[in-house]
Amino acid sequence: MLTLNIKKPALNGLAELQTTRFRQVMAALLSLKQDPYPKDAQKLMGYPYWRLDIKDCRILYDVENDEILRILLIRKRNEGNQ
Repeated sequence: MLTLNIKKPALNGLAELQTTRFRQVMAALLSLKQDPYPKDAQKLMGYPYWRLDIKDCRILYDVENDEILRILLIRKRNEGNQ
C-alpha cells in the first residue's frame, strides 16, 4: 500500500468541500492508495501526473518511486483556471 502525501494546495481544496463531497473525495484517496491507476484515471499528456474526477471535483496526483502517492491538487472542475 502506498503512503499518502497530501500537499498544501490539495489540503486547501479539501477544506473547501462540503461534507458529502469531502467524504467522496476521501474515499477516492483511500482507494488510490490501493490502486493508483484505476480505469477512470487519466494520465496527463506531457506531464508525469494523473487526474481522477469525482463528481464535480478533480484530483491531480502522481506516484513517487512506487511508494508515495502525492496528492497535488483537489479542486472543483469549474474552477480550473481561476
